[in-house]
Amino acid sequence: MSPTTSPFGPLAVLVDPRAGNGAVAREVGAVEHALEARGLEYRLHVGDSSEELGRLSAAALDEGYRFLAAVGDDATVQDVVNGMFREGRPIVDAPVLGVVAAGSGSDLPLSFGLGYVMLREDWPPINFFVSGEWMAYRRNAPVAPHATVRFGMTFGLADWRPW
Repeated sequence: MSPTTSPFGPLAVLVDPRAGNGAVAREVGAVEHALEARGLEYRLHVGDSSEELGRLSAAALDEGYRFLAAVGDDATVQDVVNGMFREGRPIVDAPVLGVVAAGSGSDLPLSFGLGYVMLREDWPPINFFVSGEWMAYRRNAPVAPHATVRFGMTFGLADWRPW
């Protein structure tokens, strides 16, 4: 199968092998297998430190990649995002960040409403998610806490075409 490009261009996959107490390092092969099984054009980068992940992120954008995927925990995502900026400005216009939550402490994707993606042969990808927020209001009154929790499901229709 020849590689296909995502709608955002080739994918730069940035992996933090330290995430999940080293569990992510053991799954790098599984990540590559999943990408190859879907025929995606990608390049895998493994960063052994926060600084290296930031450098790899910036280098990928400098080389023309627009679509970066962080594989690891919340710290991995932060390291990759930090590398997407230079002198306080994005390195490229409209970069795309994907997050493969792996290891421990992967709460960031949930705060964006991202969750578990179920992949089954002959089914579209289905994303189950929980998101929420907590706020405290105070306007001429005692603090009134407010919490919102959302449960949802989204799915992709790869063969859908507008009529």
